[in-house]
Amino acid sequence: ATPLVSRLHGDEQAVPLGRDSIYGIVKNAVNLVADRIEHKNPDEAARFRKATPHWLRVTYRRMNVDSRQNVYAIPRMSA
Repeated sequence: ATPLVSRLHGDEQAVPLGRDSIYGIVKNAVNLVADRIEHKNPDEAARFRKATPHWLRVTYRRMNVDSRQNVYAIPRMSA
């Protein structure tokens, strides 16, 4: 089976990304957002810089609960 998140090496088999790699990708993405909004909203940029993959999972779950999604399905969707 192909990993959901992987790096590809040409014709080689997909290699699953490790925890540290995924953390780095998320931190890089939120820092790019923070850099773009910092001049207009430094406080919001500072909040983005604190974001982690865990923060994104919790936010996703909370948004689903707030929108009255099936709360029993939420742990399966964001595990």
